[in-house]
Amino acid sequence: MSVASTSPTTVQITSVRATQQERHLGAVLGSGAQLISALNAASVLLDTWTPTVGGAYTDWTYQAPDASSGTTYSDTGSTAGNLADDMREQDAVTRWFNISTSGVLTAKYPGDIATLTNTTNVTWAHTYTGAEGSDIGVGRAVILDSYHSGEAGAVPIMGLATSSSFSAQVKTYAVTSAASALFRAFVKWNGRIYESATTVHNTDTTTTVGDLVTAINAVMPAESVIASVSTNDLVLTSEVEGQGFEAWIAVSGSGSAEAVPTYTTGAEGSTTSDYGAKFLGILSRHASVNDSSGDAVIQASSTGVVCQRGQIVVANSQGVSFGQQVFVSIASATRGQMFNANSTDYIPLPLSRARWVRDLGGGYAIVELL
Repeated sequence: MSVASTSPTTVQITSVRATQQERHLGAVLGSGAQLISALNAASVLLDTWTPTVGGAYTDWTYQAPDASSGTTYSDTGSTAGNLADDMREQDAVTRWFNISTSGVLTAKYPGDIATLTNTTNVTWAHTYTGAEGSDIGVGRAVILDSYHSGEAGAVPIMGLATSSSFSAQVKTYAVTSAASALFRAFVKWNGRIYESATTVHNTDTTTTVGDLVTAINAVMPAESVIASVSTNDLVLTSEVEGQGFEAWIAVSGSGSAEAVPTYTTGAEGSTTSDYGAKFLGILSRHASVNDSSGDAVIQASSTGVVCQRGQIVVANSQGVSFGQQVFVSIASATRGQMFNANSTDYIPLPLSRARWVRDLGGGYAIVELL
């Protein structure tokens, strides 16, 4: 009867709170999650000041972001190059800006971070380097675009992947066939090895390669890797930019027959052709704001928090079940959204990296990053 001593009200409140948390898009659930801060890649606007030196100058004025007023430096010179040298001697400038040989100041951090004031023969034009980008909705898969270097070190810059973020991986084999030669292709895609039927030498090399192409395409799933023939070459191409693969050709039966890799666009695991190599995580709702439609987003030029390991709530209405594979869309209308079945412009995440946990109803589900 010890159960009766437990307050039913307390238990009910705890359950309701858990359910409410789970219905928040981008909510990170449980403990032990691994999170990382990242800048909105599409919108890193950098404060930029360009000087025009119209003759001999005797001073220049600069106000750092952590200063309450400007400081006038009594330096002399007559060119923008002289001014650049003078500015490099001031820690208050080099802490916050990169300085070109012509004196152009480009901020190391996004936003307005300093003020330059015109003085005799030194005038400043204030602009921004970079283009204003779009908000990124929480609960979407993001990739690592690059790093933003600043005083605090290298900060990840995140973005939503599109097909233009990658090139299709291509692997070409120069094939030489001969009487009695046997060829068998192995293609590793989405964690599984697909093995073609054995192709026997047929008339000449070009015909034999054509037969091998047919054998490969017969075993490969849709939206994966497609084989083609180019004279005596076997060409394997990823059908979706960002879907990487590995391949090798076994040759036997003839000492003169061979299949030699001669060309590859995007080697295995390359960030130019493999989404998995650039996958950063799923954008959480931490630090998000609501846009004009009421959706939680990380705004342009803002820092968000990305979940790299743990469980997180995302949008999905497919009725997922535990252990299913996660597919990320790079299609323009659904970039970064996740699904539980492959389709055009979807990229699979390895099961060793991500899996569906359960459906929550109402258009939400839980993904676990491993």
